[in-house]
Order: sequence, then structure tokens, then C-alpha cells
Amino acid sequence: MIQTAYLPGGIAVASNGTSAGFSASNSKFIGNSSEGMSYCARGGVFYANGRNIDSTSNIYDGNSVISDSKAHGGAINARGNAVVTSTNDTFTNNSAIKSGLGGALYVEKATNGVFYRCTQCQ
Repeated sequence: MIQTAYLPGGIAVASNGTSAGFSASNSKFIGNSSEGMSYCARGGVFYANGRNIDSTSNIYDGNSVISDSKAHGGAINARGNAVVTSTNDTFTNNSAIKSGLGGALYVEKATNGVFYRCTQCQ
């Protein structure tokens, strides 16, 4: 999946409010970008506000968030009581550009995070 969107959060999936959580397995998320000008860009691939993320055996490579205001989570942004489970995932070359935090992952006010056998590469 390679694409750029000028949206504040989540290229592949943005889950907010009353929507269900989501899962992905055995996928490659390469070169996705979420860009914001004067607002926060969140999650180059996934953005979950209060929803669960279950990620298994995925590759996140070269994803980014870019914003003059705030940029959080080059690959994944989870907040608002979200539960993030990441198993056997690989995170490579992800970034939060300009006013950025969390090159690969940004977790804010989330309930729980489980990371098992994941690889973080430069």
C-alpha cells in the first residue's frame, strides 16, 4: 500500500468514536504519509482513538507523518484508551517530521500496549 493523503490521521485505517477496532496481519505498509498543515497529523498507516489495534507479522517501512503543528506516529498513532497489540512486526525507516513525536509509534493516553518479538530498525 503506497499513498499520501492530506488528512489528519490514518492512511489505511482511521478509527474514532463508536467504530470498531481493527486488525492487520501478514501485510506490508510502505511509503504511506499523513500530512497536516496547521493541525495534527496522526498515524501514517493507522490512527485509533479509543479503538483497539491488533497487528501481527506486518512490515511498516518508510511511513511518515508531517505537520507544521504536530506530527505523531509515523506508522501507528493510538490514543484515548486504545489497546495496541503488536506481534512479530517490523518497523523500519518510519518518521514523524517537523513537529514530530514517535517515528514508528506514538501512544497517548492509551490503556495498554503489548509488543512481542517486534523489530525496530533504523
